Amino acid sequence: MTSATVQSAAPVVGHAMAAVFLPLGWKGGQELFKGEGINLVVDGFFALDNDHVRAEAKPRDDLAGRVAQLYQREGASFLRKLRGSFAIALWDSQKRRLVLGTDHFGTRPLYVWSGKGLLAFAPRISYLAARAEVPKCIDPNSLYFYLNHSFIPAPFTIYHDIKRLGPGHCLIWENGRTSIVQYWDMAYPEDPGLDEDGAADLVRSSVEESIRFLLHNEKHSGPELGAFLSGGTDSSTALGLMSRITGERINSFSVGFDEMPYNEIHYSRVAAAHFNSRAHEYFVRPKEALNDLPAI
Repeated sequence: MTSATVQSAAPVVGHAMAAVFLPLGWKGGQELFKGEGINLVVDGFFALDNDHVRAEAKPRDDLAGRVAQLYQREGASFLRKLRGSFAIALWDSQKRRLVLGTDHFGTRPLYVWSGKGLLAFAPRISYLAARAEVPKCIDPNSLYFYLNHSFIPAPFTIYHDIKRLGPGHCLIWENGRTSIVQYWDMAYPEDPGLDEDGAADLVRSSVEESIRFLLHNEKHSGPELGAFLSGGTDSSTALGLMSRITGERINSFSVGFDEMPYNEIHYSRVAAAHFNSRAHEYFVRPKEALNDLPAI
């Protein structure tokens, strides 16, 4: 590519028109495709929505090539036909267009800052905050969100000038102009012919297929898989399906508290014993939390 290069460790992606693109801290990203004026970098894993999970799945570079072709046909709308847990950066040198996208639920964060002729993006906000060019002004509204709801919803961040791409959103930079597009949203179509038993079967099969998809794609990432286990319905179901699908003991991780009104570790112990997981427990204590406040 002549005008821009997207690489996981490069401090500068490249330049086009008035912008210089900085993929800060993109250490987890992999350049999966480079050709025909297109560079595609992905942090995470993905597949085309119409692909079925199968052992003989094609290599990632072949999949990335198909995604690049999909982009050439459909433009930034190609994100609608992907599934998985991903943050994507795509540079089109012919159209001088940068596309940044997160998956449908925003499981892989993507932070963005623009100013002074620069557009910087990173998988962690700390990489942007470390740059001298980026203002570090606390956003009062974000502080309100955090203190009242214990989280800051996208597109806001603790810093006024740094934004986070929302779930199912993409950023498009082209010819000096930036736009944010929502390519997907949750929908709740009703099926009058679906009874309670059919709905239960549909939920069960959908969750199991999702777990299979996750296991299939994550098994190549290196680290051993595990599951957070609170003892509730969601995490217990995930652990149980992981155990059944793999036929192996799964590492489970649970958090407990010394204060009994807040401690639910007994529920996670019941689930861990039932599914024969390798249970790991950690108890958070008030003094420890206070000591960590300066670092937080």
